[in-house]
Amino acid sequence: MKLSTTKAKQYYEDGNVFPLKKTPTIEMWGVQGKTGIWTVRYDKLKNSYFCNCKNIRNTECSHIQAVILEKGEGNYEEI
Repeated sequence: MKLSTTKAKQYYEDGNVFPLKKTPTIEMWGVQGKTGIWTVRYDKLKNSYFCNCKNIRNTECSHIQAVILEKGEGNYEEI
């Protein structure tokens, strides 16, 4: 299992994922990570996620993965 997946699972299981705002076009989520609270935005029109963490790779960070788990749109094997 990738490190980001392990971290996402831990954030989810510890209850560190919480909704901030929901509109017809976006959802905003907060994720309490190891170095602070990060904001994940889901754009419903583009069907895409963005996180304000310092992840420099073009892959989904652990915070986005944790939100996907919280929303019930994925499981540990898929992320």
